[in-house]
Amino acid sequence: MLGLEGRLAQLIEEARTLGSGATVETVGGLQYTLGSLDLELETGSADRRRELGRLRREAGLLLADAHARAVLARDFG
Repeated sequence: MLGLEGRLAQLIEEARTLGSGATVETVGGLQYTLGSLDLELETGSADRRRELGRLRREAGLLLADAHARAVLARDFG
C-alpha cells in the first residue's frame, strides 16, 4: 500500500498522462480522489506538510488544466 506521498505522485502521473481525450467525468474522478487525499494532508509535521503541499499543488494545477481542456473539448469539439 502506498503512503500519501506515493498516492499523490501516482495521481500526478495519471494527470500528466490524461491527454486530449480526457473527459470531464474522468478528470472529476481524479479531482475527487485529490479531495480525499487533502484530508490526510492535515496531519504530520510542518516540514512534511509543506513537502506534501508542493505535490498537492502540482496535482491540483495539472487537474485544473485537464479539466479546462476537457470542458473546452466537450463544449466546442
